[in-house]
Amino acid sequence: MHDCGRSSLGLLLCLVVGGCSGLPSRGAIATDGPLTAGSGEAHYCLPVAQGASITFGHDVFRSSGDEQLSVLDVELEDADGVTVQQAVFVPLLTTNYIGTYDRFPPPMADLRRSGLAESWARRQAVGRKPIVLDTAFPHELVLELKATAPRATATGITVTYEAGDDRFTVTTDTALELVSEAPCA
Repeated sequence: MHDCGRSSLGLLLCLVVGGCSGLPSRGAIATDGPLTAGSGEAHYCLPVAQGASITFGHDVFRSSGDEQLSVLDVELEDADGVTVQQAVFVPLLTTNYIGTYDRFPPPMADLRRSGLAESWARRQAVGRKPIVLDTAFPHELVLELKATAPRATATGITVTYEAGDDRFTVTTDTALELVSEAPCA
């Protein structure tokens, strides 16, 4: 299981969201395409120094169809003071997930301890070319987020993808707040 107590960031995240072991179990977000996000409304408040990057991986996506999906883009909704430096989809071969770390990429020793090293090795980066998600496994979206302001926010994460000849988007209700000067509200 993912041990949230390995860093002060992980401990704070556990306090904010109430735990980190296993896959998130909140209800799936509705979408008109075959890809759904396995999280409902959530708010994450994370300490991060302005100009620093963190790992954020708490949204799990599943395909309800049989055809392969081609992910084209990932972006933050209503982003203010935060940018996505990298976005990768990681197939979840276990019930653990990557979660949050105070740096990117997550430490390989932690990934090995959590049984996620093989999953991380099979990650696919979004942006250079469309990536194809294997429908046999759920996939965790892992972001490298960079805070460009003392208080940074976003109201969701949008994934644009194709299934067959159709293009779709799915947006999570994952609200993010990255703070460097004041504690989370």
